[in-house]
Amino acid sequence: MSDLGTIAFKKVKDAEKKRGFLYNGETGLARWRSALAKTANGDVLSTICVYGSSSVVGQGAGGGGVAGLLTYGKNKLEKGFVGRLRSALAKQYGDVGSGIIPHWFTWWYTFTGSWVDSGVGGLLNIPSKRGEAVGASFTVDFTGPEFSMISIESAQGGKFTMQIDSEPAQTFNTNGSGEAAKEYKWAGTLSNAAHKATITVTELVAGQARSGVALIGVIIGGTSQTGVRVHQIGYAGGKTDQLNGAAAYRPTTVDFWKPNLSLICFSSNDYSGQTALSTFRTQTQTAITRCKQFGDVLLVPVGITAPDKAIPITDYSDIYKELALLNDCAYFDTYARYKSSFTTAKEILQFVASDNTHMNDYGHQDLASGLYNALINY
Repeated sequence: MSDLGTIAFKKVKDAEKKRGFLYNGETGLARWRSALAKTANGDVLSTICVYGSSSVVGQGAGGGGVAGLLTYGKNKLEKGFVGRLRSALAKQYGDVGSGIIPHWFTWWYTFTGSWVDSGVGGLLNIPSKRGEAVGASFTVDFTGPEFSMISIESAQGGKFTMQIDSEPAQTFNTNGSGEAAKEYKWAGTLSNAAHKATITVTELVAGQARSGVALIGVIIGGTSQTGVRVHQIGYAGGKTDQLNGAAAYRPTTVDFWKPNLSLICFSSNDYSGQTALSTFRTQTQTAITRCKQFGDVLLVPVGITAPDKAIPITDYSDIYKELALLNDCAYFDTYARYKSSFTTAKEILQFVASDNTHMNDYGHQDLASGLYNALINY
C-alpha cells in the first residue's frame, strides 16, 4: 500500500473509532448499550459510577464567564456535570433519585454523639464515619419516596434504628461474619415530599473493642423503579491511586455497586502532582481491570488547568486514549472538545471558574451535554 493509501486507511480507521469526541464507542460501550436497552424496556435499574476528584463532585459553580465562583453546598449533587447528567437521564428513563451521598458531604448530615473515622469501608480510601456509642445519631433531610443507608456488615458491627419523621422506628443489624457493604432500606411507603431521617445506634457487640455502625452514605429513592442511577464517587484532591485502594475500602468503591458503566475521570490532580506517567498508566490500568469485571468503562479526563508543568496535562489524557484502545474501552476527548487549549476553554468558551482549574456552571453543563450524547448515541 502506498504512503498515501496508508494515511487514508488510518483516517478511515480513526473515523470508525471516533464519533464527535467519543472514541471507540461502538465496541467500548457494547455492554452499556445492552444495559440501556433493558432499562428502556422497563426491565432493570442500570448503574453508572463516576469516579474522580473535585471536578466530579461539582466544585466550580456560580455562573459562567471567566469569574465563575467556587461554591460548596448541596448544589454539588445537582449542578456539577454528574448531577446534570443524572437529571438528563432521569427525564428519559425515569427518576430513580440520587446516587449515594457520601458522609463527607457534611452539609447533608447532622451528627450527635460519638462518631469517629474508621478504616472499615469508605469510598476512595476515605474513612467511613462510625458511631461507636449507644445513642450516637445523625439526621438527614431529604425529599423523595424512598430512603436507604449504605453501611458495612462486619464482626465489629452493631444495631441501629431508622426513623422517618414520626413513623415507628425500624431496627437493623450490621453485625455479621464477613466484611461487606450492604444497603439498609426503609421498609414502607413514603410520600414524594420532604422528610427527616434519624439513624440511632442502639446496640454494640459485646467483647469487641471497637464495635459500631459505619456510615458510608445514604441513597434517596425516586418515583421510578427502573431507570439509570448515577453515583457520584469523587473526592477533592483525589488521584487515580484512590480508585484502587487498600482491601478494606474495596467493598464500597467498586464491587458493591457492580456498575454497568464506570466513568473514570481522574488526571487533573495527577497532573498537578506530576505523577510519573508510567505510574499513572499502571494505576489506570488496574482501575480499568477492576471496573470491567462488572461492565464497560468510559475514560474521561476532567479538569481544565492552565499548562504550567513539565509533564503536560495532555500526556495524561493521551494515556487514557491509549489504554481505551488496548482495553476496548471508550474514551471521551474532553480536551479536544475545548480545542486542547486552556485559553479557548476559559476566554472564548467561558467554561473555567476563577481559580483557573475547575469548571464553572457553563463548563459543567457543556460536559454533561457531551457525555449524555455519548452515552445515548454512542
